[in-house]
Amino acid sequence: MCELLLPNRIPGSCNYSKESAQDYLNPFRSSYIPTESPDYSNISTDSFDRYYFSNYNPPIDNGREYSDQICNFLQNIEIGRKAPKTTIISKENRAALIDWMLWICYEFGFVDETFFSAVSIIEKILLKIQVNINSLQFYGASAVWLASKLHETQTPSVEDFVNLCNYEYTSNQFCLFEKELLQACNYDIIDPTADNFTSAFLSQIPSDSNFNDCAKMLIHASVFSPSHAYMKPSHIGLAVFTLAKYITRYPMNLIVLPRSLQYFEEDELNSATISLIEGLKIAKNNTDSTFRVKFAEFLQYNSIDIDFLKNKMQEYISTNSLSSTLES
Repeated sequence: MCELLLPNRIPGSCNYSKESAQDYLNPFRSSYIPTESPDYSNISTDSFDRYYFSNYNPPIDNGREYSDQICNFLQNIEIGRKAPKTTIISKENRAALIDWMLWICYEFGFVDETFFSAVSIIEKILLKIQVNINSLQFYGASAVWLASKLHETQTPSVEDFVNLCNYEYTSNQFCLFEKELLQACNYDIIDPTADNFTSAFLSQIPSDSNFNDCAKMLIHASVFSPSHAYMKPSHIGLAVFTLAKYITRYPMNLIVLPRSLQYFEEDELNSATISLIEGLKIAKNNTDSTFRVKFAEFLQYNSIDIDFLKNKMQEYISTNSLSSTLES
């Protein structure tokens, strides 16, 4: 192993210890006053890196400290944005559309925020413009392309999306539809999603990888429900933790989560939980879905009886309250 050498020094010529060498190289010591530019060519990079990485303290994550403020801010945005209960496409077509969008995000390696923003955008599309059922693939790809510009550091070109659609649409059609979509939404396409609340909630509690994987799986399943568009994202996030606690037998008290919200409605939580179970059933029953590929490992080692789960949650609703399950 190479020795850590002082700049412009010959090894063995002076009685410098390794500690004194490290002190010399530490620019944060109080007595450090450089008199000349040191020559680092004789310094072992192995020792140099080992010293700095051994003394590296990662920055403090302030997500937990500000999670309540984040939830309150997101809830203020979601007020008044509840979509009307209008069915534009069938349950089967919606499931195929959402899974197609999930496949695009999975194929490109997009972050989860891109997928959930794309779902929010497609729900706006289905409500604000005249929908051609035969063009759902085009709508889904356009929504993902637009969402990727909001969250990704490297956005695929429009030609990549043309290729995904087997060249059934041109790049010019994608660009024109993007303009039409933005004008129909009055350029207001950024809404809080249930994934935003789930991330804020996770920062407030200690949890293991199995619980985190379960919550991640459930939040993805929630968007497959036909009623997802008119559920409050904050309460979908609570429903995720209600079910994840039951499925994984999580022992911790989670009552801190509803208390972190500015407002909380028990009936809304009940509806969101049943809606989430319905979405999970739709996503899980499609054996060829991208959802099953993405969460294959969790589903393999965690058996979930969806009908039993639904009956159990309905039993809680009729005899007690779902929010009380977060305390037990």
